Amino acid sequence: MTTIQKTIDIPDDHRILLDLTLPVDLPAGRAEVQVIITPSPETRPDRKPFEGLAGSLAGCPDFAGDALEIQREMRGDSPKSRALGTGGVGNFGLRGHAL
Repeated sequence: MTTIQKTIDIPDDHRILLDLTLPVDLPAGRAEVQVIITPSPETRPDRKPFEGLAGSLAGCPDFAGDALEIQREMRGDSPKSRALGTGGVGNFGLRGHAL
């Protein structure tokens, strides 16, 4: 399978003609062609850039404190979680939250 990516501008009538030069290593003969259309990021106003998410958990009580200790609790690998029998895959160790 070969992937060819091309950026285009969609005209008002929503019709396009594709003129592609295919790689020479593709054999001549019948082939299936798929067209997958993905709007470019600048045309998707519902998407937030990753930078906008940075710090969004700053006020969350589940992630307050020492980041390493929180990760250990989530894995069930801290002295506190082992003593209490909490943490690990079953409940992700989130304080006060049942899943």
